[in-house]
Amino acid sequence: GESAHLFYCEPPAVTSLVALSTRSDEEANFAAKVKAVVAGLSELKRALLPHVQKAKDGEDLPATRYIGGRLNEISKRAAATAKVDSAVRSRVNIASRALSKYRESQSVREIDPAQ
Repeated sequence: GESAHLFYCEPPAVTSLVALSTRSDEEANFAAKVKAVVAGLSELKRALLPHVQKAKDGEDLPATRYIGGRLNEISKRAAATAKVDSAVRSRVNIASRALSKYRESQSVREIDPAQ
């Protein structure tokens, strides 16, 4: 039609980047669940910190070692749980950066709203 010269189709590679730079509904739900589990582990860790400090202050070495060991386990599990979503997070991040680089390299097109 008359406005065909205003239509600009992105190259196929850029179109693919747009799709790769977003999460599907399933991926977003999964990421939310992972985030909730990690937050729960962080809360558990935060709840144990005063107990380990109390054991240290009382010089109770067995209790300090036991609680400290549980804190380390919780930290490792939180890190491992967060890594479960790392592949998707990495894909979204890389695609978003590449898309931003492409858009920065493009010049602004003037569009006449009167047409």
